[in-house]
Amino acid sequence: MKRLLIVFTLLSLVPIWAFPYPALQDYPQHLFQARVVADPAAHPQYQVNLAPTYSVFYLVTSSLSRFLPLDVAGRAAVSLYLLLMALAAWRLARPSNWGALLLFPVCYNQFYFLGLLNYIYAFPILLLALLDLEASKVSWRLPLWLLALLFAHPFGLLVYLGVVILWAVLTRERKYLIALAAGSLVFGLWYLSQQTTPYGRTGVHFLGLGYNLRFLATFFTNTGWEASTDWSTLALWVVAVVILARCALKEGTLPGVRMAAAAVAGGLLMGLVGPWGLGGMNFALGQRLSIVAFLFLPVLASRVIVRGLWAFTLVAVAVSLVLLSDSKQYRISREIATIRPLIAQMEPGQAVLPLMFDQGYSDESDYYFYQPHLHDVFYYHIATGGVAGSLWSAGTLPVDFKTGQRPAAPEPYFPNQFDWRHHAHFRYYLVRGGDEQVDRYMAFAARLVGRSGPWRLYERR
Repeated sequence: MKRLLIVFTLLSLVPIWAFPYPALQDYPQHLFQARVVADPAAHPQYQVNLAPTYSVFYLVTSSLSRFLPLDVAGRAAVSLYLLLMALAAWRLARPSNWGALLLFPVCYNQFYFLGLLNYIYAFPILLLALLDLEASKVSWRLPLWLLALLFAHPFGLLVYLGVVILWAVLTRERKYLIALAAGSLVFGLWYLSQQTTPYGRTGVHFLGLGYNLRFLATFFTNTGWEASTDWSTLALWVVAVVILARCALKEGTLPGVRMAAAAVAGGLLMGLVGPWGLGGMNFALGQRLSIVAFLFLPVLASRVIVRGLWAFTLVAVAVSLVLLSDSKQYRISREIATIRPLIAQMEPGQAVLPLMFDQGYSDESDYYFYQPHLHDVFYYHIATGGVAGSLWSAGTLPVDFKTGQRPAAPEPYFPNQFDWRHHAHFRYYLVRGGDEQVDRYMAFAARLVGRSGPWRLYERR
């Protein structure tokens, strides 16, 4: 088992180190912000407000970048997540617990592909904290786990509280009530301390059962849907479930299977009926909390006794799932690399505006949940700095423009708002998608410098 864990750990790191670019949607923007955090004086138009929460990736990357190239530091920071997930798999692994290996394909969940880097750091911490609580009495480690979850991402602590509530109802054990009270206190104090303006609507609102079901399904289809559905991945997950169901009935299960099953069921329920927003907490609240279902699926699998040919088949399924995801990430990474020739033609440190008429879509992805090329332009800013016209402004991000420094720009998802009368202060315009009418309009005030794949680079005259 130990040798297999090492092999799986190495396979999970391949997409980060062997491919041209990590296939994570928001990763380039986060890496650019880490560059600014590391050296604010070199970026005078930006201000840095690094809060204790939502900051792990920026702290790790900016610290490593002091003695490593920024690209290497960013890859190392993402690798930290994968190594922590491997540590959780080691924690689960026991003789006949072959289902623990399914934690490696689970690493490549929707939030990983979206590049929600600080949130995914919470996943291994969440698993380790809950497994520690399940296996022992309340100890001095409890406040450390709670603080680690809070600093990684407060939603991780919220997921923790949801699972503890389920386990307290199931077992009526005192330790879960203590953990619930302590966790609620920590989360409540943090929430009351927040001064940021809510993003989007306030109150409670939903996006519908169909939307939520589709989001959950993309976990089992390698983040694809309709034309981009990976039927091989879906078939392999079905095979894994069949093997585990057969072995649970014939070979039996280990203690704790009911607890893991409750966590899976609770996560799926939250993903199906949970709200998009609640109060000031917006952006896929129910979907974010559903991660516990996917994290505890391998925990549940590890508590099924699997032997003989069934064990061999389950290991083969887990390897195949990892390799299929690695293959998809490689294809997306190659797509990202098409912007590289245009970056090489741009003078360093300039103001750049991307116009994403295809919303960063890829044939390898589901448009509604994953637009892998949405932030590709930040690879220019990572390399040379400059003014990033598409930099998002949010209370959870550490970098924003100083007052009066943000250039007027259309909303990233609405490139048709672009107007030369208001947006002519950028030197370069990176256009992706659109039709001949777009190119004719760009030609009014800019010259076409070059093309590469779906990209066109324009320079203002």
